[in-house]
Amino acid sequence: MTDQPTVRNLFARRSSRVAWVVVGLVLLVPAIVLVKRLIPANNREITRSRFKQISAALYSYHEIYHTFPPAFVKGPDGKSWHSWRVLLLPYLGESELASQYRFDEPWNGPHNRELISQCPKVFQSPHWETLPGKTNVYGLV
Repeated sequence: MTDQPTVRNLFARRSSRVAWVVVGLVLLVPAIVLVKRLIPANNREITRSRFKQISAALYSYHEIYHTFPPAFVKGPDGKSWHSWRVLLLPYLGESELASQYRFDEPWNGPHNRELISQCPKVFQSPHWETLPGKTNVYGLV
């Protein structure tokens, strides 16, 4: 075996970053058009502000880890245990909530289930009624 990276390995490393950027761009333009048509001006400003907060948090995460957060973190059982949103909590001014979250159990485990109602507003749309602990902001990969 050779120690030199293959094209396939280089592509695999960069694919998650590229996927986030491409998905972001593909979704951002239609989302902006939709938001302008459907959401009143004051809610547009709130939405814009929240997207800016999320974007800043993504780039803060990237500054530290040199990659964007994964869409989800798998638990020992191989299932999706934690969302990218949990990984962004410290970069959204939610350090206290982040410190209460337990990564040794799934998001809906006994302890973490109690934190669901504290979902930050940044992940909720001001235009659509959102139940406590639910979100309107998704990351697609």
